[in-house]
Amino acid sequence: MIVFKDSDLQHDFERDGYVVLPLLTSAQVASLTGFYNEKTQIVDNKGVSFYSIINMNKNDALVKEIDSKIKDAVLPELNRFLVSYEVMIATFLVKQPKQDSAVGFHQDLTLVDETKFTGANLWLARQDVTVGNGAMTVIPGSHLLTNSIRPLPDFPVFFEDYRDELHQYARTIDLKAGEAILFNHQLIHGSSGNYSGEPRLSVIMPVKSEAAQWQYYYASSPGQPLEKYFIDFDSYYKIEKNGKPDAEVVGYAPFDFPRLSKSDFKKTMAKHHANGTSLTRFTKFLKKFLSKASAS
Repeated sequence: MIVFKDSDLQHDFERDGYVVLPLLTSAQVASLTGFYNEKTQIVDNKGVSFYSIINMNKNDALVKEIDSKIKDAVLPELNRFLVSYEVMIATFLVKQPKQDSAVGFHQDLTLVDETKFTGANLWLARQDVTVGNGAMTVIPGSHLLTNSIRPLPDFPVFFEDYRDELHQYARTIDLKAGEAILFNHQLIHGSSGNYSGEPRLSVIMPVKSEAAQWQYYYASSPGQPLEKYFIDFDSYYKIEKNGKPDAEVVGYAPFDFPRLSKSDFKKTMAKHHANGTSLTRFTKFLKKFLSKASAS
């Protein structure tokens, strides 16, 4: 697992599938923003509304310079919260102010063996983020619903039959500049459109359990076994959109994507909400109690 120094954060991450962390100061955020403005003028977004700098640029030197700059700023701060973890490549994620910039509910790719380890993404806000400029929306607890592999270029999602009802269980995560959400790759999430008039800039970085091996699955055709690859920094960022790594296939996995019925989904979500509410109330009560006890 990804191990937190704080037991409350560990509990919340395992229960809800995400936590919000206060990472960077305003000065650190300004430094990253200035670096982004200086270094990415040459990047052509090809009119795309939502993209990472890696997707739009294959300049090795620039990719590695961006990665180094972000990690130099973020990792010392992330070390205040985590132990026993590793990160992959760090880059900038851009959402242009366009009507088609919303991202629907989905889960992220499988990048570790999730039967043994945890994979996650760190998503850091460069400016204050709300529903008006592209805030992330999550379904708390949804990372616990199934354990199917999620390959590229596409796969059948277990919630397709009730996708339009997911908003009933969604939570919008507003962030201040410098705050980050760390979320499990299995968590169902999306983001609102950016209607602010200016680009929404964030930092994205995959995170995993320290003992895990980075891996990648590719579905060559529906029904055929999934190809499994081991990946590293170079092979990962050089993957073309919806493509596969320039690497040897190290194994195969079944093309198996069971659905979860709407009734089972609703039961699980209702139970999670009830447990989460009671635990949150208990935690707040306990903290208040201990605070009063220490003051007396």
